[in-house]
Amino acid sequence: MAFRDFVYPAVLDRLGLTAHTADLSAGASPVPVRPEFAALFDECLAIAVADLGVCTEKARSEFLIAPVLVELRRALDRRFSVFSGMELNVNKGRGLNGACDYILTKGDNQHLREAPIIGILEVKNEDYCNQGLGQCVAAMFAAQLRNKSAGWAVARVFGACTTGRAWQFLSLEGAALTTDWTPYRTNDLGRVLGILKHRVERTLATNGDEPTAGAVSEPALTAPS
Repeated sequence: MAFRDFVYPAVLDRLGLTAHTADLSAGASPVPVRPEFAALFDECLAIAVADLGVCTEKARSEFLIAPVLVELRRALDRRFSVFSGMELNVNKGRGLNGACDYILTKGDNQHLREAPIIGILEVKNEDYCNQGLGQCVAAMFAAQLRNKSAGWAVARVFGACTTGRAWQFLSLEGAALTTDWTPYRTNDLGRVLGILKHRVERTLATNGDEPTAGAVSEPALTAPS
């Protein structure tokens, strides 16, 4: 068993989590998109999807996700690092093991074992399929356990499940999983970058970094109806 075997919402009971909904974009300001990056993303989109509209998870990851993360890292002065396709093996007995599409860690140290995990990203072909969400939640939970066992005081781990053209955001704090069910689409690229920037900044702030000016408190948790 591994991360890929978890599905939503069964993952909640299996890991003892409570589900809540909130607007995780609250407090996020759109990031001005550099013309050079906008042109690059359009070119990457043309390569990944092309005229047939067919796109593999690998193509989405390489052409649509990686460029966004590189641009985000530039905008945040390399305050986080990115690991693609790395194994996160925390507890094989509970199925908390396997490869993650992207792991984000604090700081510019490109050594996974030497920094706390702040975010997990999973790439899927279909919009936020139950398996994609379950896989992302399980990896976020494993990251939380890994941070705790290593002595890193990171109160919150953020997550995202994305097709490359639409993003859904999650946040895990303790046993409380918060999901923003709004699909944020890259036809408003500055909005997506702004939310990603906000989530990274908020997570870094739980580990001793100061939030940037204008940061707001986390939205109130709401149980799903």
